[in-house]
Amino acid sequence: KFTTSLDNLDNEVEKLLGDIHLSMYNRAKEYRDQRIEEVDCLDKLLKVLDNKKFAEAYFCGEDDCADEIKSKTSATPRCIKEENVEGHECFACGKKAKMKVYFARSY
Repeated sequence: KFTTSLDNLDNEVEKLLGDIHLSMYNRAKEYRDQRIEEVDCLDKLLKVLDNKKFAEAYFCGEDDCADEIKSKTSATPRCIKEENVEGHECFACGKKAKMKVYFARSY
């Protein structure tokens, strides 16, 4: 609660809404960041997903590999993370990684 003059109301409301937005964004980002775990095999992927978290993994990007992951875990790639993947292998099939991806299940 706060008190302000009518002449300054629009500025105060704009500032308040900006503060609310920033607070909500920071809480959501913290919530998301606490629920991301890096995985390097299908067993770890399953454990992370069973705990309703997101998995971050190096991935080859092949449709066949994605289909295999989905059939074994019900997870699909969600977002591609901008990161250098040189020298890394796909966590699922062992082929050369082309990207780092977040995997999750749809609920």
